[in-house]
Amino acid sequence: MNLFEIEIGRKYKCDRQDGQYFATVKEKRDGSIGVVLGDKVEKDGDLDPIDRLGTSDLVWVEPHCIHPM
Repeated sequence: MNLFEIEIGRKYKCDRQDGQYFATVKEKRDGSIGVVLGDKVEKDGDLDPIDRLGTSDLVWVEPHCIHPM
């Protein structure tokens, strides 16, 4: 997604090295997106109840890693 399309406080899907996670956008700074990661997304788009990452700290990602739900 483009940086200007991403809304703070909204939930998205976020690409990571080991798959895709649900994420809540908390900040936008210097062209990066600060998210709090939630559960891992299964291939069918649902959450994976076994694989829970659940960070409480911000994880900074590039806008192209963010996708609408």
